[in-house]
Amino acid sequence: MTGYLKFLFNPNGRISRKDIWLVYLFPLISVLFIAVMLNREFPIIEPVLLFFAWPSIAVSAKRFHDRGMSGWWALLIAVSLAAVFALLLGVMLYGHDVPTNLIVTVYYIMIYGPMIFTFIVNYCLPGQVGPNKYGPDPLDRTGNPADAFD
Repeated sequence: MTGYLKFLFNPNGRISRKDIWLVYLFPLISVLFIAVMLNREFPIIEPVLLFFAWPSIAVSAKRFHDRGMSGWWALLIAVSLAAVFALLLGVMLYGHDVPTNLIVTVYYIMIYGPMIFTFIVNYCLPGQVGPNKYGPDPLDRTGNPADAFD
């Protein structure tokens, strides 16, 4: 269990696409699905999303590291979500003065642009072959797969 917690909460090192798909994304989707289903009875989705905020950043940082990119790219989604929150707050306060088409356009660009970029980089593109400044190749392309939970 300690290895899994390190996988979720430690942003250092590198992980492969397989690790992010199987060990992180599928469990996250399952938990969110259950939370959405239970939300009909009582509000649970917000605490679940809050719990997964840091693991999302940490796991994304490791995938960016695997691509040879800085882990700070993982904050791209967090910053875009904060910007959207600020935009929505501004609409709530000054809604009648802001053109609706502008709000919708900015909203979609700020949310979906970074999400699409992060999805392509983290879930679709292969990592750098061999070691890089963030650590050894998680696939250890010599034929010995590294353990994501080390």
